[in-house]
Amino acid sequence: MEKKEHAEVIFRLPTEEEWLIFASPIPGNNLPWHGNKPYKPKGEFDVEYMGNLKIMDYSKGSYNYILDGALRTHKVGQYAPNKIGLYDIIGNVAEYTSDGKIKGGSWYNTIEECGVDLVQSFDVSDPRVGFRLVMEVIKE
Repeated sequence: MEKKEHAEVIFRLPTEEEWLIFASPIPGNNLPWHGNKPYKPKGEFDVEYMGNLKIMDYSKGSYNYILDGALRTHKVGQYAPNKIGLYDIIGNVAEYTSDGKIKGGSWYNTIEECGVDLVQSFDVSDPRVGFRLVMEVIKE
């Protein structure tokens, strides 16, 4: 990415409307990828996980926190970016918006709890909640 200099910028939380644009769901889906599963087939016996989520392990009949490769939060960028190049919009940590809504779900949520139209109900100081900053250019 090309580095640009600007005369004046501010950093802020995105609005819920901006967050929904960032989430960039694929038309007809409530997630930034096709289907309603937290993974996609990678090979005959292999899958690629799309986010850091609580995943149902059907072989054991219970939820598993490490099938996707992370027990709790992880460094951003461990999973594929969405179609506009942003990482971890769904899963890892739910994200505050400037409207006071919490979006996206965390490592503790199931895929069904992470649809882009949903609002999370975590307490204010919950380790499952983080934020994503927007850099707004005020003057070029």
